[in-house]
Amino acid sequence: MAGAAQQELPLWQAEPLLYHDTSRGGFVALFRTGPGRRQQCARLEALPGLLKSESGQVDRWISQGEFFKPNRRVVNLWRMPLAFSDLDTYKQPGLKGLSPEALAEHLLRTCHDRQLPEPSVIVFSGRGLQAKWLFAEPVPQAALPRWSAVQEVINAKLADLGADPLAKDASRVLR
Repeated sequence: MAGAAQQELPLWQAEPLLYHDTSRGGFVALFRTGPGRRQQCARLEALPGLLKSESGQVDRWISQGEFFKPNRRVVNLWRMPLAFSDLDTYKQPGLKGLSPEALAEHLLRTCHDRQLPEPSVIVFSGRGLQAKWLFAEPVPQAALPRWSAVQEVINAKLADLGADPLAKDASRVLR
């Protein structure tokens, strides 16, 4: 992985380097809102520098998948290094207003109770959580139907935690 580059970044900023291996070929997409709203694709090898340059910025997203062309369309998907669920907990009456730590505890209990593996990474996205299950090896594009089936199961089992039904595709960008 990114080793030294990861050490230079705060943990919240280095999180994408846990699953985007900068020694692999390919591209990721970065998206920003606000003035200068734009999407750009970057080579994986350039990711640590881009993350560092975005330090302190808000409203930034990164693709979860890796692409063989500098375009985040599913037809250009090369591989998926993880499965994920974007949990809009702020929309759930019983979860609204809980601290990130309490939400993470609730997520872990729910995963245990529903026989889902614990997520490898839990990210507080500002108003909810992102649960991410990192793979030992990325899933190639040819296995996308199986990956999508896993996404469906995960998100169905976490629906009452606010799993966003529109945020489970292979071209997704997450904050």
